[in-house]
Amino acid sequence: MLALGVPISIRPPARAPRGYAPALDGVRAVGVLAVILYHAGVSWLPGGFLGVDVFFVMSGYLVTALMQRERDRTGRIRFTQFWIRRARRLVPALALMLVVVCAAAVALENDLNAGLRRQVLGAATYSSNWIQIGAGESYVDRSSPALFTHLWSLAVEEQFYLIWPLVVAGLLGLLHRRRPRVAVVLALGLASAIAMAVLFRSGQDPTRVYAGTDTHGISLMLGAGLALARQTSLVDPIRLAGRLKITPGQWLLGPVCLAVLLGAMLTLTDTSAVTYQGGLAVAALAATGLVAVAARGVGPLNSLLKVPPMRWLGTRSYSLYLWHWPLLVIADRVLPYQWPRAVSATIAICVSVLLTEFSWRVVEDPIRRFGFVGYCRRIRTQLFGGGHTPRSKQRLAWGISAVMGVAALTAACGVVIAPTKTSLELQIEEGEAAVAHAKLATISRVPSPLPAPGFGVSEPVGPRTEQTPGPSPTLDPPTEGQRGVGQPSPAPTSALPPFQPQSPPSAVEPASSEPASSEPASSEPASSNAAPATPEPAPASAPELAVAPVEPPQTVTGDQVTAIGDSVMLGSAPQLLAALPGIDVDAIVSRQIWELAPLLVARNADGTLRPYVVIGLGTNGGASAGAISAALEQAGPDRIVVLVNTFEDREWQDEVNASLAEAVAARPHTCLADWHSVIDSHRGLLGPDGVHPKEAGRQMYADLVASAVSSCR
Repeated sequence: MLALGVPISIRPPARAPRGYAPALDGVRAVGVLAVILYHAGVSWLPGGFLGVDVFFVMSGYLVTALMQRERDRTGRIRFTQFWIRRARRLVPALALMLVVVCAAAVALENDLNAGLRRQVLGAATYSSNWIQIGAGESYVDRSSPALFTHLWSLAVEEQFYLIWPLVVAGLLGLLHRRRPRVAVVLALGLASAIAMAVLFRSGQDPTRVYAGTDTHGISLMLGAGLALARQTSLVDPIRLAGRLKITPGQWLLGPVCLAVLLGAMLTLTDTSAVTYQGGLAVAALAATGLVAVAARGVGPLNSLLKVPPMRWLGTRSYSLYLWHWPLLVIADRVLPYQWPRAVSATIAICVSVLLTEFSWRVVEDPIRRFGFVGYCRRIRTQLFGGGHTPRSKQRLAWGISAVMGVAALTAACGVVIAPTKTSLELQIEEGEAAVAHAKLATISRVPSPLPAPGFGVSEPVGPRTEQTPGPSPTLDPPTEGQRGVGQPSPAPTSALPPFQPQSPPSAVEPASSEPASSEPASSEPASSNAAPATPEPAPASAPELAVAPVEPPQTVTGDQVTAIGDSVMLGSAPQLLAALPGIDVDAIVSRQIWELAPLLVARNADGTLRPYVVIGLGTNGGASAGAISAALEQAGPDRIVVLVNTFEDREWQDEVNASLAEAVAARPHTCLADWHSVIDSHRGLLGPDGVHPKEAGRQMYADLVASAVSSCR
């Protein structure tokens, strides 16, 4: 293959550079493994995103140490050479990944190429984090992930590399003692951590505080402070490891820091307040201790971190980070939806490892060793047979070059013609527009008083345009002890018969030929002394005392219903408004189920919570049955509630659906709209992400909700 003289071996170089600490590769391996598991959706490592902070600490430490050493040795820092070294290390692997992934996105479609221009612009200018923040994209929302969302961290690092050499030059030139230098750097890190804590808002998307360069600087500053705190930059601690006297505290520092870091990864989540209000800073501090131990090269953990597999993974961690995320996104979109997420993620990670090795051997390591000019010369030699290049290697070089040329051309054309938005984004915008239009239409009219919920709901007071119920799924009547809504027939939605309302349980029998009385009927038998007589007609002067025959309950109208949900409900808002005209839809992207209680409290307080409440939450995370039941108490005991369960191939799906079912069983006047079972047999009606339905699926969702509301008592 086009190896350019690079040995084909997974073993790290036997002769490491001067002052090289091999255990640092092990630290890199810990960071990249955590991030990959987090992105793959491993449920037991919700804080795997903290692996990025391990990289940040490493970057802050290494670049500051290199600049400090250069300043101490030569009296100056050559900024241009620093930036060239950074470009030589980072740009080649990034360029290769962008070309291959963009070409694949164009070839595979499936919404993969949506927004490529904006994403490639962010990658090329190392401004992905700010472009994502400006566009309102979410790092934590997995409903429609972009191919290059993960490049936000590279943007933060490159912005740091651009500014930090100037700051270091100023610190070393103006402050001649270690402690003031370290104090300034730690003050900058503390300011960044405080900004993150202050700007974070519970219940809101945390992308701004997580991906912002100004708010995610604590890890970089801790690493830089560690470098400036060294006694001297002219001697590497690793070279003195055999002569250093280690105290018991230093011996235990590595295991303790690793335990704290892993504990944070096992407990913190990407949406919890504790993460952004101190938790991330604690994890960064633990990573700093881990880097200090690895750089010093002593302690029991040092031997574990520098074993060959960890070093192999650490040396390729940058390329593996680049490849794994877009391949996870592609696998989710193109592999059969019947396959479990674990299978598609495993395939994506295995392919990532292969492409990482290809990138390392063919691009990264040769450029690192020979530079850009030397690399181009070796490419020319292998292509045109100069020197002693074997014919087989020459043919392979031409083959790889041809493939890369086609990929580059495809990628360039794809970026130019790529749509700006995904089908899901267009669907969400359509839903938002429909909800806004419906609310605007209701502002001009005064709402009529609504009846209390219950059996036999009467018509609302005031004029109302009669609506003919649209087609909806036929529901099986709920059995004793079961409030779940039955399944719609598997026939197409458009062919479903109108829903037939059930007769409510009532003690009142249908009227007989005898006149109805305004007094309650006696349960005692009629007196034997009563002589039979011809029934007298009811007095014409008192018609208000007559009771009409009992009829089936009226169809519930939309102006009696409040719907609270997430992006699945929001995307289906046009269909919901058509099925239940006048329904109040309150749905937003990335809404969590734990936000339900405060929403119900607020709506109860301002009087906007209607007699029927539909709740469609759980797509973005789970909650216990007790928490859901406690939230439903805020709706009051008499309101009729319909809970719509979820369908998504995520680890919390079964848990949240079980919790919703338990909450339904625990509360009167509560029903379950079984969206999971309905769409599970019609998975072809789901969009590319396997969560949000297409047009026909959205109609099925609306019909299910309308039927559930009509049948729930």
